[in-house]
Amino acid sequence: MLNEAPPKIRLDRSQWLRLILVGLFAAVVLGRTLPDAMRVVYPLGIFGYATDNDGVIVRVPEKVHKGDDRLVLGDRVRIDRLKYADRKPGFVPVPFTRENYDRRLPIDRRGKALLVRLHAETEPATGRLVAVVRILILIATVVLASMLVLAKPNVATCAFFIYCLSGQFPTSIADTYFEMPWRPVPSVVGDGMRGMGSVALLVFAATFVVAPARRPLLAVSGIVCAVALGVLDAYALYALHFTGAPAAGLLGTYHTIDELCTVGAMIALGIAFVRSHGVDRQRSGWIVTAFAIASFAQLLSDRLFPAHLTILQNALLLALGVLPVVAVWVAVVKLHFFNVDFVVSRGIIYTFIIGCLIAALGLAEEVSSYVTVMNTDLAQAIYSFIFLVLGALLGRFHNVIELFIDRFIFPNRRKQRKTLERIGANILDAQSDEAVYHAMLDEAADALGLEFSGIMSKTHDGSYRLTHKNDWPEDYDVSLPTNHPLVRAIERSRNALSFDSKATKLIRARGFPNERLQFAAPIFFERSVAAIVVYGSNKSGLDLDPSERQMLVRIVAHASIALNDIELHRLRAGVFELMERPADYPDFSR
Repeated sequence: MLNEAPPKIRLDRSQWLRLILVGLFAAVVLGRTLPDAMRVVYPLGIFGYATDNDGVIVRVPEKVHKGDDRLVLGDRVRIDRLKYADRKPGFVPVPFTRENYDRRLPIDRRGKALLVRLHAETEPATGRLVAVVRILILIATVVLASMLVLAKPNVATCAFFIYCLSGQFPTSIADTYFEMPWRPVPSVVGDGMRGMGSVALLVFAATFVVAPARRPLLAVSGIVCAVALGVLDAYALYALHFTGAPAAGLLGTYHTIDELCTVGAMIALGIAFVRSHGVDRQRSGWIVTAFAIASFAQLLSDRLFPAHLTILQNALLLALGVLPVVAVWVAVVKLHFFNVDFVVSRGIIYTFIIGCLIAALGLAEEVSSYVTVMNTDLAQAIYSFIFLVLGALLGRFHNVIELFIDRFIFPNRRKQRKTLERIGANILDAQSDEAVYHAMLDEAADALGLEFSGIMSKTHDGSYRLTHKNDWPEDYDVSLPTNHPLVRAIERSRNALSFDSKATKLIRARGFPNERLQFAAPIFFERSVAAIVVYGSNKSGLDLDPSERQMLVRIVAHASIALNDIELHRLRAGVFELMERPADYPDFSR
C-alpha cells in the first residue's frame, strides 16, 4: 500500500549503541579542548624556554629571568623535585602557566641542583586567536566525522572518525581544574587518542586496496595496534610530565612507528589513486593530496617543535590537519564518497555562505575598529559606517553567490533543474496524451533519479486504478479505494504531497521497506481531481529538495493544462465532424 507519511523512526539496540559510543568519544575529545576557549579572556603566561623529551633545555629566550637567575642551554628541568600536587603538563616541553607568573623552577646544571626564578610573558593575541581557531576546527571535524560514521558505519568511516579524534590539541589548561590524583586523567586520555591517529589513517587508507573479505581482519589488527600505540604515547608523556623521567627513548619509538604508519598510509592512498579511473581518480587525487599535506605538516611538527618552531608556528602547521576532512566531505557531498548521500539544500548552502560573509565582515570591522581606536585617534564610527555601507551592498552579491553555488557545489542539480525546466516547457507544446505521459513519467522521473512513477486515474465509483506506469514495483497495489489516506489527502487539499524521509537518512543501519513513496500530485479536469501522479523514492536515497519539488509541481500543473487543452481540441474536432454530417441527425426544425 502507498503510505501518506513515512513510518515513525525507531532505533534498534545497535543504533543506540553506536550513537552512545560516538557521542561519548566526541564528548571526551571536545571536553578536553573547550576550557582552552577561556584563553581569549584569560591568556596563558608563557615562560618561553623549550625542552626536548628528556626535559633538557634546547631553546632559551631573552627574557625569562629576574635578577641574576638565568637558564642556559643544557639545563635539565627536574619535575620530580616539585610537590606531586603541583605537577602537571606545562613545564616540559613548552612551558606555560595560568597563574604564578613568577615561579622558581628546579633544574640541574652540570650535576648541581639549582632553583631559577622565572617570569612568564603574557600570551600574545595571535597565539590565542590561533588556539581558538584550532578548537573550532577540531569541533567541526569531530562533528562531521561523527555524522559520517553514523550514516555509514564501516571500517573506513570508523578509522576516519578515530583519525579526526586524534587531532593535535592546543595547549590544554583543563588540568588546572583537577586535583590529584585525577589531574593526569585529561592529558592521558588526550595523549592516548592522539597516539591512535596514524594507525587509524593507515587503516583508512588500507580499506581502498584491501579486499572486502579481509577488512574485518584489518579492523581488528588496526584496533590492537592503535590502542598499543596510544598507550605508548600516553605513558611516555605521563612519565615526562608527572614523574620527571626521561622519555626521549619512548617518544622516539612512538614517533618512528607513527611516521612508518603515515608513510604506509600515503603508499596505500597512492596505490588507490593509480587504480582509480575517471571521477574516482579525481576524487582520490584530492584526498591523497590533502592527506599528504596534513601528514607532511605533522612530520615537520614532530621534528622541529619545540626546538625550532614557536607555539604559533606549530599551531599553524597542525591546523592543516583540517584539509583531509574538507576533502573527504567534498567527496561525500558531491561525489557520493563511501556511497553516502546527504540531503544538502541550495538554500542552506546559500544561507551558510552569506552568514560566513557577514561574520567575516563583522569580525574585520571589530578587529580594525579595536586596533584603530587603541592605536590612533580615528573614530570608531568611521569604520562602522564603512562596513554598514558594505552590508547595504550585500544584496549585490546574490547573483554571484548563486552562480558560484550552481557552478562549483551543485553542478548535477543545476543540470537537473535545467532539464526539468525544459520538460515543463515541452509539455505545454505536446500534441497528444502519450507525449504528456512520457514527459511526466519517464523524462521527469529519469531526470530526478526516481525509482518509479505512475498515474492513478479516477473511475466511475470514485476509486483510482493504475493506468500508466514507469518501472512500477510489482508488490504495490494497482488501485486506491475512495477512503485511502492518499486519496483523501489529495482530494481534500488538492495540492501536491511530499513524503520526505530526511529524519531517517542520518542514522540508518538498514533500509526501511515501507519508505518508498516520494511525491504525489493531482491532475485536474473540469475543476475536479481526475488522476493522481505518484513518484517513488530517489534511487540514491536522497529526498527531493524544495526547488526540485517546486519544479515537479510545475511539471504536473503543466501536464494538467496540456491534457485539458488536448481534450478540448478533441471535443472541438468531434463537434466539427458532426457538423459536417447533418444527415446523421434528425431534423428538429420542422
